[in-house]
Amino acid sequence: MKQGYQVLEPDSIFKFTLHAHSEAYFEAVLKWVVHELGAELTELSDKVTVEVINVTYVSTYPAFGLKYHSENPEDLGPEVEAAIDRIIATRPVTDLIRFLMSYQGPAGGA
Repeated sequence: MKQGYQVLEPDSIFKFTLHAHSEAYFEAVLKWVVHELGAELTELSDKVTVEVINVTYVSTYPAFGLKYHSENPEDLGPEVEAAIDRIIATRPVTDLIRFLMSYQGPAGGA
């Protein structure tokens, strides 16, 4: 993969898009997951970066984007998705609330 991102939309979190009242709120939740992934995926940090990106398909919406650091990477999507599933299943909601309270959102406003 020379340029671009591998888009990742795990069911464990994207089912919430049906109930999200605000795209900014949903984007903040995705950014919290990316923040938490830093501790989960330390052994992969030299191979891939996970970011929140905008995807356009019918409409534009936030999703996870995997940016690989090599020309011909192995597919790390399943491993990253498993880590996301663990975060959603095991992290206390208070961690999310603390993050949301400090999140500034795009361009400095949530």
